[in-house]
Amino acid sequence: MDRGTKAEHGSEKKRKLLEWFSLVLLFVGVLLTILVVRIFVSDIRVVDGPSMEPTLHDGERILVQKFGLSDVDRYDIVLWDVSENETLIKRVIGLPGDTVEITEKGTVSVNGEQLPPAYQQAAGTYQMDPVSVTLAEDEYYVLGDNRTNSKDSRELGPMPAEALSGVYLCTFPELHPMILLYGAGL
Repeated sequence: MDRGTKAEHGSEKKRKLLEWFSLVLLFVGVLLTILVVRIFVSDIRVVDGPSMEPTLHDGERILVQKFGLSDVDRYDIVLWDVSENETLIKRVIGLPGDTVEITEKGTVSVNGEQLPPAYQQAAGTYQMDPVSVTLAEDEYYVLGDNRTNSKDSRELGPMPAEALSGVYLCTFPELHPMILLYGAGL
């Protein structure tokens, strides 16, 4: 080998080494980005149980926002960390300072105004003790959409603001494993 060939061979080795190093750096960067997003920005969760039917169904995968949790609005769907081992998915009915009333037939009113029909359980479908609660400045009143099968503020009391761990963004469609392998054109 002459000097020119040796230099070209060394240059080719350096180029390949730089390519590998760039790929490793890219891979590490992607992993770190995913980690930061999962820890601080959003998370994918699985609905456990029928308490939010017909809106969310058992086993559905949902995307949850984990930042900006002080901007929760009435009717948002939120995650409530009840304990270290239990997180509930519920709909916000009452905001801090609101007075929430529920009749024995289940009609829900906030500050004297009945909720719109879309957020009421069908009247007379269940019996319960009447509720009347005025929320503190750091509390929310949350209910499951399937009120006959929901553990929520009626049973647990108002949700403390610090127990709010996420806000529902969207549901992921169920994907068949073959679609993941071969594309949606099956």
